[in-house]
Amino acid sequence: MLQYSRTKTVGVQKQGEDRRVVSGVLEDELYAMQCEIAVDWPTLTIESVQARMKRFTTLRCVRAEQVFEKAQGWRIDSELDGRIKKELGRYGCRHMAALMIDCCRTLARA
Repeated sequence: MLQYSRTKTVGVQKQGEDRRVVSGVLEDELYAMQCEIAVDWPTLTIESVQARMKRFTTLRCVRAEQVFEKAQGWRIDSELDGRIKKELGRYGCRHMAALMIDCCRTLARA
């Protein structure tokens, strides 16, 4: 019998020659959230981040919707994972931070 299930999906869309949009969704019994990151392709600079918490456990989780907007202007580079965890995950939602990291890694692979 299945005791726990988590689904995480990440996709990359090409929107013109110089823009990519990465969308991520995470759902399990406790959490449901979405993250969308628009990135300038040649410079790998984050143009915008939209975080949406649909199901969460604490009020701290909801702060992700505002906190994660601070990533606008950040570059996707080797130090981004730590920066997301330290500057966004600590003050917002650590699960959303993990989803955002997965989105950025997927973009790098795409």
